[in-house]
Amino acid sequence: MDTALVDPTTSLKAICARKDLYEGVQTVAHAVSNRSPLPILTHVFAASVGGMLQLAGSDGEISMVLKIPAKIEEDGGLTVPGKLLTELLGSLPESEVAVSVDRSHAVRLNCEKSNYKLLGLPVEDYPPLPEMRGDNRFS
Repeated sequence: MDTALVDPTTSLKAICARKDLYEGVQTVAHAVSNRSPLPILTHVFAASVGGMLQLAGSDGEISMVLKIPAKIEEDGGLTVPGKLLTELLGSLPESEVAVSVDRSHAVRLNCEKSNYKLLGLPVEDYPPLPEMRGDNRFS
């Protein structure tokens, strides 16, 4: 996955099931550093790729990437603090979650009557993840 593929002038808008998003973020958050000299490495990266929402986490040495089903309304990408996002998604009811980001990197999560605004960092600051060749998958 190359973060350079995300146009920083676009704003991601996607809708997905809370369960899928929560499980995906929980998974990639295992690779996210809680303490890092680079603040961006405490964030989860998300981008629209091929009609799905691709999530990634990295501590600079280990990276995890996965895709979850989503209705993509506008292509783009975002970064958001991994620990905060995991805790927030864990507290939401089972429903659809609308995720969006604006040009100021503010990430908005809407689920039923809940509305949250989290401060993200610029997508272009996220370090590029290594290219994986072949079918390297595990369950």
